[in-house]
Amino acid sequence: DRVHVNGSTGTREFNVSGDNTRLLLYSTNNSTGAGQLQFGDADDEQIGRIMYEHDGNKMTFHTAATERMRIHGGGNISIGTTSDDGKVTIATSDSTAGPNSDADELFLESNGNAGLTIGSSTSTSGNIHFADNGAANRGILTYDHGADEMKFGTDGSIKGRFDSSGHFLVGKSSQGSGTAGGEILSSGLV
Repeated sequence: DRVHVNGSTGTREFNVSGDNTRLLLYSTNNSTGAGQLQFGDADDEQIGRIMYEHDGNKMTFHTAATERMRIHGGGNISIGTTSDDGKVTIATSDSTAGPNSDADELFLESNGNAGLTIGSSTSTSGNIHFADNGAANRGILTYDHGADEMKFGTDGSIKGRFDSSGHFLVGKSSQGSGTAGGEILSSGLV
């Protein structure tokens, strides 16, 4: 059986037709009410749901009957936590730490080890670039998988690198006294 609103087209169980179709879930209590779209099965009627809570004006997303993501009233997004610590917060557990206000656009949190992985192929580079309104690569942090080198850049170009032998090269791209720049060898020689 199918239900059709404003027409008879559509092949799904519930169909709404029109030029500008809308579905409104209206709460009569704007301080504690909530609107929910629930997904259920024989074991749990709300195993999945999307809920808008008027208290705090937040939208929550649930899978396996557990809240997994929240969009807070101010627009910040939290995944794995309900705390509103940064523009985007991703947490596996609460570390009781918080981000610095100068660097709170992305906050990764865990009570154990926390990290970020940048994956790229063996012949390419993983990069973090620092941009301003004058250049998209004002500062550069690069891992070059092809050369197995960690590179550091300022003012838009690479200025230093750790090569695959553990040597630190400044102002040069290869080890040796015949090239300009400085180096600190893994043996400690300068």
